[in-house]
Amino acid sequence: KIINEIQNLSFVTTTNNTTEPPSKLFSPDESVSDVLLGEPVFPGPLYSDTKTALLQLGMRRTISANDVLRSAKNVQTFGSGKLTLADTKRKALAVMSVLNDEMLMARIDGVLLRDALLDINFLPVCSERPKTFMSELSWNSD
Repeated sequence: KIINEIQNLSFVTTTNNTTEPPSKLFSPDESVSDVLLGEPVFPGPLYSDTKTALLQLGMRRTISANDVLRSAKNVQTFGSGKLTLADTKRKALAVMSVLNDEMLMARIDGVLLRDALLDINFLPVCSERPKTFMSELSWNSD
């Protein structure tokens, strides 16, 4: 019973100095950490030695379709100053790397993730002309 109450108690300081319950945080060591780059979902450095305890209290290792959608929206609004352009591209590529058929077919508020992502500009733009790009066509990198 005590563990259930602690899981939802906001006491863990995040990397941006807010406090959240362990059940809303993610393990920074997991492969999905780039998808969540720049978001206040990782425990701060004070908790680096308590990963096992936080996992027992509900810290997450996997992401949901909601997490992917939120991250894609954060990529779209990178101009807010939270991420550098390089970090934004890294995050966008990480979002793409976790998309599979199961994830894309997950429903968020009745809408398929696949369809929701079509309305979000989160894919990185190619800024240099690819060598395989047809020379007859003009190239605009802006």
